[in-house]
Amino acid sequence: MQPAMGDENALYPTKNKTLFFQYLTPFLIILGVVIAFNLLSALIELYKDNKRGMSPGEKRSRFSHNLFLGIVDFILNFFP
Repeated sequence: MQPAMGDENALYPTKNKTLFFQYLTPFLIILGVVIAFNLLSALIELYKDNKRGMSPGEKRSRFSHNLFLGIVDFILNFFP
């Protein structure tokens, strides 16, 4: 049986439950914005590749590459 949130014997005891959400909510909002920006950037590059007349395989490869670079950039910036 796991201890309740305000319990003194809990793994991470806290008397204020909102304190956890006070820091979690902004982090999740920033995370969502960064992920959305990464996806939007990859989609813009895909649109540019469509205008260049690339083959579907090449467009798919470049889209995956752009997403991968965005994920790596995110990891290097937020989790040093």
